[in-house]
Amino acid sequence: MTVVSDTFKTITMAAVSTTETRIAEIKEKSPEIIDVNPSDEPSFGEIPIAPKFTKAGHWELITDGSGGKSKHTIKYVSNGTCDTRSQFVYMMVVDGAVAKIGGSKNTVKSRVQSYNCGVYSRWRGGSGKQSVTNSVIYDSIEMCLLKGYTVELYVYFIDIPSITLNCWDTHTHVIDPTVYDVYETSAIRMFRELYGKNPIWSKNGHK
Repeated sequence: MTVVSDTFKTITMAAVSTTETRIAEIKEKSPEIIDVNPSDEPSFGEIPIAPKFTKAGHWELITDGSGGKSKHTIKYVSNGTCDTRSQFVYMMVVDGAVAKIGGSKNTVKSRVQSYNCGVYSRWRGGSGKQSVTNSVIYDSIEMCLLKGYTVELYVYFIDIPSITLNCWDTHTHVIDPTVYDVYETSAIRMFRELYGKNPIWSKNGHK
């Protein structure tokens, strides 16, 4: 029979209390936060296009914080695909459930960094100049991690050839057509047709 020391019990209870206090604080200070119950959301593996996606990384809690006036509380850990410059569609997956579908024409690194700007909300001691979306996603990720959920990022890189334009028979331009938004919209439409709602962290997904 294993005997658990009183000291261990005290430390464990203190950790649980601290976590619950932090979750309550986030909910109070960030009223637009979108709470996720993974069991209520569609599984990533069920999505027909899921096999086309590759895991790009995941988020972890930072216990001691870092940064300037606002202390970062989460960090993104890349699988090595952050610097690939390509249009892509991504899915944020919370404990195996799809929470958000998005897209970008830059790099995974730049997209993650834009979400990191959510740490500069006024309630965290920042300037308050961050976008509402970034702060809501940042707060939502932290709360999921505090609850013990995994938060992962899966990406699908779009291979689209460049187009050469002959303008007025005087100038030739090579351009990369922007198509990620079409792929993103199509993926969200597919999700909505299958489940009758948008992913919970996507636009209007929680309504």
